[in-house]
Amino acid sequence: MDIIDTSVIRGMPAKDLFAIATKRRIVVSPFTIWEILCHLDEVKDGETPEQAYARRKGHVKLLQRIEILHDPFAQHASAVGAVALANPTRFEDREMAKHIVDRIVAAPSLPDVDKEVFIYASGATSSFKDIACRARAALVQEEQQYVNNVRKMWERIKNRSGVANPAQLKDDDLWKWLSAMVTALKQSYEADGVAADTLLMKVCDSMYAYYVYLLSRLCTYSNRPDGVLSIPVNDTEDGYICMHLRLLEDDVLVSGDGKTVHALQRALDLWNANVPKLPARCRVMGTNDYKKAFGT
Repeated sequence: MDIIDTSVIRGMPAKDLFAIATKRRIVVSPFTIWEILCHLDEVKDGETPEQAYARRKGHVKLLQRIEILHDPFAQHASAVGAVALANPTRFEDREMAKHIVDRIVAAPSLPDVDKEVFIYASGATSSFKDIACRARAALVQEEQQYVNNVRKMWERIKNRSGVANPAQLKDDDLWKWLSAMVTALKQSYEADGVAADTLLMKVCDSMYAYYVYLLSRLCTYSNRPDGVLSIPVNDTEDGYICMHLRLLEDDVLVSGDGKTVHALQRALDLWNANVPKLPARCRVMGTNDYKKAFGT
């Protein structure tokens, strides 16, 4: 499957994307949908609210024709046999995203979107009113969690290795810490009763790209004047999308963000250098390279 991010939705002509979709399975993460919804009410200089909504709605309309994946944490829990341990609301995000996309496409204006009502599987209801503001608030929470996780990771690495600057981390360091993180996650699942002869491989297959993306991007961060690691919150979507990638499957992450492409390529090169007998099959491609490889 080919996972496209927000930059592809906004930057790649729809006709090119759907031409490729006749040959490839193109999918999108719920996180990409939340990111696009955050901007639904934004108005650029010189635009009327109606013009702005029509332009934003065009991105949402494109999403209506693309397969939506489960939340990445739900996907991971299913992959390793830990569904019972996951937050059950993570498994609701795909249907919620589909419903929201359909209702926005059907609504002629943003005020009409405000009148819509979402009905959950449980029968509970929720208003669509101010959906962009609410999407921003929810995404801010996810971003803060992501930033906190990366900072905690860096503190553990710094305290145990003596490395003072993330830029000093070498490939050998990344592999060492990756191995420790994967092993710790496997042991955590075993402690919670998740058992399988192939558990370590399942963890690697579903979490490797995410973990090493974090480590690869970590090497590019610097400390703020107050000593706290500076982390772009926009990395959140890219990091979580990486969790959709299955290391040993023919999955492709397509991104117009050069930093994302570079970080993930470093991650895959690292795996192939250390596990040459079981090479990674997943790939990362920039938008132009993707069009050249699979376009008509």
